[in-house]
Order: sequence, then C-alpha cells, then structure tokens
Amino acid sequence: MEEKNAKLRAGDKVEKAGKYYCEICHTEGGVHEHEFKEGEEFPACMNCGDATAWKEAPEDDK
Repeated sequence: MEEKNAKLRAGDKVEKAGKYYCEICHTEGGVHEHEFKEGEEFPACMNCGDATAWKEAPEDDK
C-alpha cells in the first residue's frame, strides 16, 4: 500500500483527484497548488523537471 505522503513523480497516475504541489519548489510557475483528476498522469514541474515530487496538498479547514 502506498504511503499517503509518498512523493509522486512525473508519469505516475493520479489515483485520487485533488490538489497537489511540487515538494521541491512549492510553486510551479508561480502556482502553489495544481488540481489533477483521477486517471491523469502527473506532469513534470516546469521548474524542477525530472526532480519533480508531487505531494497531495493538505485540505483547507474552512
């Protein structure tokens, strides 16, 4: 079973729709979080390229 905080690399499939951020730069293209749909492939971060490490963003407590 995959750890909840596991780093997701470019090319990995999105298993859970939601907001993610690049753990390396925290701001790909000036955007802090990106929303991905289930079944999509995670892209490479425009800042980090092959080093991209996507992580699920914490949910907002609103």
